[in-house]
Amino acid sequence: MPGELFHQPEYRRLCTLAREPAILSNDVASLEKEEVRTDTFNSILLLQQEENLDRSAAVETVAALIRREAALRGAEAFHLWFGGFYDWQPNTPRYAGHQTPPTEPAPA
Repeated sequence: MPGELFHQPEYRRLCTLAREPAILSNDVASLEKEEVRTDTFNSILLLQQEENLDRSAAVETVAALIRREAALRGAEAFHLWFGGFYDWQPNTPRYAGHQTPPTEPAPA
């Protein structure tokens, strides 16, 4: 990836948008391993302890958070993507000099 793209605020924002659902998904996948290690930084284990939830309810709570966050962040990502495209169009040489076709035929 070109460095100039990597450092663009829009790209950095997209990375941030993807982070939370990825972390929560990791908590689901690594639950048993972290439980054996008595890792207290797993959202499911924290929900069980702090909210007094059973395992099933804690997993479902985290799954619901993943779905909600993914939907919200996906919508924001699309907004950034299309907003960037909208900003890019008038400034790109690709469309320079392109004129909208007339609505009426030219006089003969």
